[in-house]
Amino acid sequence: MLVAATVLGDIDAVRAVAPNSDAASQVLEGLSVAHGNVLLHGWALSLDSFWTTEVPFYALAVAILGVHGFLLDVIPAVIAALVAFFGVLIAADGRSRGAAVVGGCTVVAFLVLPVDALARFFFAGGFHVGAILLSLIAFFALRRGRWGIGVVVATIALTLGLLGDFQTVAYGVGPIGVAAVAAMLRRRSVRAGLPALVSAVGACVAYEIVRQAAVAIGTFSIGSANPFASASQAWHNVRNLYAYGGELIGLNSTIYGTGGMPGWLQDMRVVGAVVVIVASVLTLVRLVIGAVAGTAATDEGTTSWWASQDPGWHLDDMLLLGAIGVAASYVALAFFTTPTFGRYLFGAAIYLSILAGRVVARAWESRRIHAARPILAGLGAVLFLLFAAGFAYTATAPRQPEPSAILGKWLAARDLTNGVGAYWSASITTVESNDKVRIRPVLEHGNRLVRYDRESDAAWYAGQHFSFVVFQPGAAWGGVGLATATATFGRPAHAYGVDGYEVLVWRRPFTVSPENGAGA
Repeated sequence: MLVAATVLGDIDAVRAVAPNSDAASQVLEGLSVAHGNVLLHGWALSLDSFWTTEVPFYALAVAILGVHGFLLDVIPAVIAALVAFFGVLIAADGRSRGAAVVGGCTVVAFLVLPVDALARFFFAGGFHVGAILLSLIAFFALRRGRWGIGVVVATIALTLGLLGDFQTVAYGVGPIGVAAVAAMLRRRSVRAGLPALVSAVGACVAYEIVRQAAVAIGTFSIGSANPFASASQAWHNVRNLYAYGGELIGLNSTIYGTGGMPGWLQDMRVVGAVVVIVASVLTLVRLVIGAVAGTAATDEGTTSWWASQDPGWHLDDMLLLGAIGVAASYVALAFFTTPTFGRYLFGAAIYLSILAGRVVARAWESRRIHAARPILAGLGAVLFLLFAAGFAYTATAPRQPEPSAILGKWLAARDLTNGVGAYWSASITTVESNDKVRIRPVLEHGNRLVRYDRESDAAWYAGQHFSFVVFQPGAAWGGVGLATATATFGRPAHAYGVDGYEVLVWRRPFTVSPENGAGA
């Protein structure tokens, strides 16, 4: 399954995702780790460094294959495939063989053959999928709610998540902590939630210890966090939950589009969206009733639709609370309205898709539908094939050549291999050129261009001589342009236009200090 999911994910990533410098920075972090700089000493990174979440995957790939542009598609596809794999395990957990197959196929339909809106984020680098993977591992490890090796595994997974991506607080640590309290209420016993609570708290303590030790030895610095949404914007974000969330599960397609999928196939996705919504509501009802009524509503073997099943409610609760945590992060962090902030919300669609798989698997075991199973199996198979057909339509849509790849080839052909540029033009071109052309990010500070001290390594600038500056005139960012470049390095000898980029070239090489940089 992992291989098939990776191949399909890579196909969809090539079509749906336009890689950028955020994703490319992770490849370059991986290059640094592969060359022995395991602690990323000298790097300046954002709050979400991806050091222990996505970067290890890139480091392994770079160590084996070297830097290649295709890693921008392949590695996110690998991580997404692992998410789908653990999703199948979670959906099938504790079920009979037939129910496990039905639940697993439900997850595959949603996550391996996703709607276009979900694919745009799920198969992209830099969008917190590694944090979701580690959170799912923690959920699975704590599924029995008991002391044992699972508590250790969950604590390690959450610690790694926190060290690389602080979104893990909303995606894993917080949901597990709240689920622990819910377990105490369900069982009317503090001990019932202690394993999960100890894991969540232990991960926070371990994070602080490891982070301080790394700082003492010498590791990367962390820049300031992005601003939080204002109160009015947060309220607007709450109102956007339906619009963006509906797109991510296939309920509608007016914002992100269909990716070329015919309308009638897109309409079939509404069936899946309804399943996700029903599963979410049922789980919320079971959580509330379980917490209020206690063990009376969680007796083993119960078949009432409104009652939880023991011990399955541990996973149900964590998935639902995880989705709520993701939604809360979107409300808090989307500081203005734009579809690109769907990156803070798509994790909820993943959690709820897996939860839907669990609910469908449970329903399959119900005696009430025993006689209707052949019909339901046939309908499910037809729906699965329609999902696959929709995926095929989107996956075969043509992809335009990446401008950064075109720029990299142009620069390499002219032996322009070491330069600086605006952030969104820099690292992506470096990776798309397979590290043959190296462009380091700069931005304006005091009317001069200095090192961009986020997503960059001091070693990129120390002792280096550069000969050109790259930026996009139609999408100016960071104050990089002809005026600031001239004020910093003098008048350029040549200026070229290359597929939407402006390339300024100097006869004599210039330097950029690794110190006294600035962040956006």
